[in-house]
Amino acid sequence: MAYIGAEPVPGQNREVDDISSSFNGSTTAFTLQVSGVNVSPESANNILVNLGGVLQNPGTDYTIAASTITFTTAPASGLSFFALVLGAGINTATVADQTIGPSKLINTAVTAGSYTTADITVDAQGRITAAASGSISGAEIADQAVTNAKVNNSAAIAGTKISPDFGSQAISTTNDSVTIGDSIIHSGDTNTKIRFPAADTISFETGGSEVLRIDSSGRLLFGLTSSISGVGIQLRTAFAQIYKSGNDASAGFLDILKTRNSDAASNTVLQNGDVIGSLRFRGSASDGYVNGAFIRAVVNGTPGSGNDLPTDLQFHTMPDGSGSTDERLRITSNGALHIKSAGTSYNDFTGDSDAGLIIGSSSNSNSGVMIRTGTSGTGRVNFGDGDGVSSDRSRGFVHYIHSSNTMNIGSNASTRLAIDSNGFCKQLNKYHLVVQRSGNLTGYDASSGSAFGTALIYNSIASEFKDSNLSSAFNTSNGLFTVPVDGIYFLEASAYAPGITFSQGWFTINGARSSYSDWVQGAAGSIVNCNNMVKLSAGNTVGFHPHSGGGNSSITINADANHTWMRITFIG
Repeated sequence: MAYIGAEPVPGQNREVDDISSSFNGSTTAFTLQVSGVNVSPESANNILVNLGGVLQNPGTDYTIAASTITFTTAPASGLSFFALVLGAGINTATVADQTIGPSKLINTAVTAGSYTTADITVDAQGRITAAASGSISGAEIADQAVTNAKVNNSAAIAGTKISPDFGSQAISTTNDSVTIGDSIIHSGDTNTKIRFPAADTISFETGGSEVLRIDSSGRLLFGLTSSISGVGIQLRTAFAQIYKSGNDASAGFLDILKTRNSDAASNTVLQNGDVIGSLRFRGSASDGYVNGAFIRAVVNGTPGSGNDLPTDLQFHTMPDGSGSTDERLRITSNGALHIKSAGTSYNDFTGDSDAGLIIGSSSNSNSGVMIRTGTSGTGRVNFGDGDGVSSDRSRGFVHYIHSSNTMNIGSNASTRLAIDSNGFCKQLNKYHLVVQRSGNLTGYDASSGSAFGTALIYNSIASEFKDSNLSSAFNTSNGLFTVPVDGIYFLEASAYAPGITFSQGWFTINGARSSYSDWVQGAAGSIVNCNNMVKLSAGNTVGFHPHSGGGNSSITINADANHTWMRITFIG
C-alpha cells in the first residue's frame, strides 16, 4: 500500500490515554498522550477516534494539530473515549531526542590504537580507555568533571589555590576549632567585627568602635577597654534595663545568688550573719572609687528546712567627713522598719520585735519623724483596722491642717478634738438648737396616764448651729429631737398656758419619762420651766412634757417666743 509521507511501521499502533474525564460539554480541544507523554499523529487520518461507541470522521468531526485534537462539537460530560494512533513513520529529516542507541550505530573504520594520546586509546567501537599508569593533564579534564567523591580525603588544597573569598558558599568543618588572625569582619558592614586584640581577650565592635569586651580576668566590660579591679561586670553606659515581654503577669528580675559551696551549682545552706548580696553605689574620691552607700541582704537567724531563709535588708550611707558608711535603715525579717541615727547600735532594738516602726534608740539624744507638706496641705497619721475599706483606713488619726495651723485628733473615724493655732482645745461635733411654737397648740394632753410621755410639739426652728458632718436633728411634726452623736447634752424647755396651773415638767427619752429630769415648780403657775444635763446616744429621741395636775387632758399651749420654747446644746 502506498503512503503519502512516512510509511507506518507495523506494530507501532498505540492506544491514546483516556481523556473523557475532561469532557464537560463546552471544551473542544484536548491534549493527546500515550502513557503520559504527548503524542503527535501524522494527521487526522493517522488516528482512529471513538466517542460514545461511535467512530468519528477525521477532518469533519475532529482535526489534529501536533498533539492537540479539536472536536467540531464539544463532547458531553460522561461520554466515553477511545483512540488509536496508527503506526508512525520515521521522518528522515528529524530524529527525535534520545531515539538512537548504540545498537543502531555501525562500527567505525577506526582501528584499535589508531588514536592515542597521553595513554588514552580509542578502539574500533569508539570506546575510550586509559592506561592504569597514565596521567591526565589539567587541559584534558572537562569543566565541572571532578566531583567530591573523586578527591582523596587526605588531599590538601593550598591556600593560594582558593579565591580570596568563598562568595555565598558556607564554611563548615568537623574540626574542633577554626583559627583566624585578628578579626572576624562582616562582609557587608566592615566596621562591625569580632576581634582578639590581646592575649586571652575578645572584643566586639559596631560602627568602628568597641562596645563590649571580655578581658583576660573574665570581666565583662561594656563601653570600656580597661577594668576596675574587683568588679566583674562594668558598664560605661548611663543605664541598664532588664526587659521581660509576654502576656503573663511575671516580670524581669536580677538574681544575686549566694551559697557556701565553692561550686555555684551546688547548694550548701547559709548561716546566720551571711551576706547574701549587696547593691553598692561607688564614687570617685581622692583614694579612688569608694562606697558612698550600699544596700545589702543579710541572713538573720538560722535557716530552717525547705525555703526558710530569714533575711534582713540593710541600708547604709556615709556621713560627711566620716570616711566610712554606717547603717541607717533596716527592714527586718519580721517586717519591722528600724531607723537609727549615727552611733546607734542595733542592739538597742533588741526586744522590740512587736514594733512595726522604731526610730532612734535610748542612746540617741534626739530622734523624730517629720511629715512635710505644702502650706495648703495636710500632714496625716492614720490608724486603720478591719479589711482596709475606706472607713477602716482612718479609724483613728492625727491630722495637721497647715492652712489653719490646727491639729485634729480623731477616733472611730470621726474628729473628736481640735487644737487651734493659739493652742486652745476646740470641741468637735458642735450642736445648738432653739425651737418654739408658731401658732397656739390646742388639745394638748398635759395630764399623766396615757399622756405620760407625750411631747409638746414645737413646730418652728428658731436657730440651729451645727458642724457640717451633723445632720438636722429636729422634727417639727412631732416635736422630737433625734440625737446626732453620742455625748453629754444640756436640755432646757418652757411652756405657757394661760389659765392653766403647771405643777412640774419633765423630758422624755424614746417616749419614756427621763429619770432625774423632773422639775417641780416652787409655786404653781401658767408657765413651767425645766432643764437637765444628760448623756444621750446617737439615735435617741428627746421631747418635753409640761405637766398639769387636775387631769387637764386638753389644754391650749400659747405661742409665745418668750415662754414656749426648747433649747438643746451638745456639751461634749
